[in-house]
Amino acid sequence: MKTSPGRLLTGIGVIHTLFTPVFFARELGAIVADGVIASVAEQYDRNAAFWFAFFGFVLILLGETIHVIERELASPVPSRVTWGLAAVIFTGIVVMPVSGFWLGLVPVFLLVRGAPARSSSHVRPL
Repeated sequence: MKTSPGRLLTGIGVIHTLFTPVFFARELGAIVADGVIASVAEQYDRNAAFWFAFFGFVLILLGETIHVIERELASPVPSRVTWGLAAVIFTGIVVMPVSGFWLGLVPVFLLVRGAPARSSSHVRPL
């Protein structure tokens, strides 16, 4: 069975989201204690907690979208999505080399490897 890059991204997103309370319990508690709405502002520890959780949700949505494109629509993932994801992952690695961005290399590699060579006459716009 071929490994699905979409499902790998979904898994990374789920793990990312589940680890939010492990890494940011104090910050999440403070956000909830302040009523959630407008409780982050310029408090950088709370910003980090929010973006850590939020990025996990975005990975889940992107992973499921890629999975649907590949498996349910039986279509190749558009190259702009593949290279956009690669740009996000590589930028994350450069800016935060001690992070989980390295996990993103596997789905990116699978997407690049699985991308069919297409001539311009066969490209269909989305």
